[in-house]
Amino acid sequence: MRSNILAYLLASTMIWSSVGSTVAHAQAVVDLEPPIIELEESPDGIAGQTQVFTALVADDLALKDVKLYYRYEGQQPFASIIMTPSASTGYYTASVPTVPDETRAIEYYLQARDLGGNRVVRGYAFDPLVRRLILTAPNEATTEPVVTTQPATGTTPTIEPLEQPVATSGSDGGGVSWVTIGLGILAVGLLAGLAGGSGGSGGDDGTVPLTIDIAAP
Repeated sequence: MRSNILAYLLASTMIWSSVGSTVAHAQAVVDLEPPIIELEESPDGIAGQTQVFTALVADDLALKDVKLYYRYEGQQPFASIIMTPSASTGYYTASVPTVPDETRAIEYYLQARDLGGNRVVRGYAFDPLVRRLILTAPNEATTEPVVTTQPATGTTPTIEPLEQPVATSGSDGGGVSWVTIGLGILAVGLLAGLAGGSGGSGGDDGTVPLTIDIAAP
């Protein structure tokens, strides 16, 4: 009987010791540290394209969830999307589709929670982060470029003087100008007049022989 009582007391002691050890261990692993968010910010996006938001999120124990809260500028309230983890890299992403003619910016912030109940945000609902949406410019009509020939570098273009036409006799091989011929005819007329005025003796018909030497060109 006495031995049974001792065995019971020993078993009870071991049970309570195990429970105390479990409680102490649970208290030792209480998570008091919130997650950490490193956001890859992109201030601009193209309207009509899907806007991707990416962040590196980590926790010392385990994450519960990561959310993106977003709205268009001037809207209320924020919509939320669960961000998807990318394998085991620690990166979380969320996508927001847009339309081509949307000109309002996207206001957003991120929230991460761990299993210990800790919470952290990047950006705030009252002071959100902003991504502007840029409209794509319409395609402008293209024209063929006008190509101009430029002189080689370091050279100066030369301008040839215009050649003045020279009056010739019209024959291919003639080098006698019309001025020379005119002077010869004038000399003939002058000599003929002198001969006619002298009134030569009979038998003389009043003609005077004239020889003109024309130099070769």
